[in-house]
Amino acid sequence: MSEQRSFTLYFLASLTVLITLFHNTVFAQKPRENSKNVILEGFSSTRLLPINELVNSSAKIFTGKVSEVVLSRLNSIKVIKITFDVNEILYNENQDETPRQLTIYYQVPIVFSHVRKGDDVLWFLSGESMAGLSMPIGYSSGYFVKTPAGLYENLFGNHGLWKNNLWEIVSREKIESLLSEQAEIKNSNALSILLEIGDKPPNGPLPIDLLRVIVLALKP
Repeated sequence: MSEQRSFTLYFLASLTVLITLFHNTVFAQKPRENSKNVILEGFSSTRLLPINELVNSSAKIFTGKVSEVVLSRLNSIKVIKITFDVNEILYNENQDETPRQLTIYYQVPIVFSHVRKGDDVLWFLSGESMAGLSMPIGYSSGYFVKTPAGLYENLFGNHGLWKNNLWEIVSREKIESLLSEQAEIKNSNALSILLEIGDKPPNGPLPIDLLRVIVLALKP
């Protein structure tokens, strides 16, 4: 029974890789002008991406709630259409845009989609391909969702967000300064938590306030 389960998991993983490679070959090699060329690396990457790579590769970083997930078509391509009610845009390469609602299209079989209506998310989003498709950077790495405990983790359980300690990729002083400016968390224990987790790789879900401040400290 265990051998059959192992074979099934291997088959699904192999199928995902083949679909990914097809997607990248057909749609990802021609990014829109002035949009970061991150579809190819972003979708196909199965490695753990540290948070500085997520920030640097993103065309848009935002928090919000999934309001709709439907199967659709885009330029004759079967896609998943996802609409978000945006809470905050943390970074946008198109600085003139401040959308309160955001719709994206991406091509992944519904069986592999983790997106659910009502989810609260933090997404590190790629630029669009010429076909109009976009994805979370690295898919599993750039897709953070709120847990029942109110914390956020990506589909890798936040493993690999930083290898040794956070201070290798971002200034500790800058983090402290940004935290002190956030009125809503100024009097919380967020700073002490961050200083503790900053000295070692994160293990499990993190408060959104801390992820938000790290993004602000790292963004271009």
